[in-house]
Amino acid sequence: SFFRPIPQFDVAGLGVSNSKSWYNAVEAQIRGNFPWGLQLGASYTFSRSIDDTSNETVGAGTSFDFPFDSKDVRSTRSRSDFDVNHVFRGYVIYDLPFGRGRHWGGNWHSVLNHIAGGWQVNTILDLSSGFPFTVSSGSSTFYYFVTSPADCAAGARQLGKLNKKDPRGGVWFFRAEDLNQFSIPAPGTLGSCGRNTFTSPAYTQVDFGVFKSFALTETW
Repeated sequence: SFFRPIPQFDVAGLGVSNSKSWYNAVEAQIRGNFPWGLQLGASYTFSRSIDDTSNETVGAGTSFDFPFDSKDVRSTRSRSDFDVNHVFRGYVIYDLPFGRGRHWGGNWHSVLNHIAGGWQVNTILDLSSGFPFTVSSGSSTFYYFVTSPADCAAGARQLGKLNKKDPRGGVWFFRAEDLNQFSIPAPGTLGSCGRNTFTSPAYTQVDFGVFKSFALTETW
């Protein structure tokens, strides 16, 4: 086999725990509670996580994660699979000022209070940048256990944008013409795209809730 230095032998492996990872982050947080029933908070994290593998082995060496080049683990050093550089979380909770114990309606009849009092609204905003990913060649050109990354033409790393109106139908990240910028590496070489050099689209989520509080023991 082209990939085996001593081709007359079958697979032989050595499993070691020699991966490395680095994580650095800056975090800011603010919270506020106001007497008129308003609570709010927000947090922001800027982080960077780098490693040469992001997967754990399973059990006592029953599963392994292989680098692109077993003789040079640094060949896979890049952003971690879970590296999300920007994360923002924010929330607002507001107790509507109606009903007993609140600004208006302190003397409401219990029936009216059960219907119109004790309401709360809240919302949560979640914003984050995308996860990194590798453009794979689909072929094992360097090490027969591992699929090599693709070769990138000049400027290919700047390509990629979420496109919901692609003529191919569905949602695509790369345009059809962008795919020409990627190719299968030559045998015995690693793809120039490298590991986790592209970033998926950002994530946005907004949740909204309405809650009603009422006492079960009150008699009318």
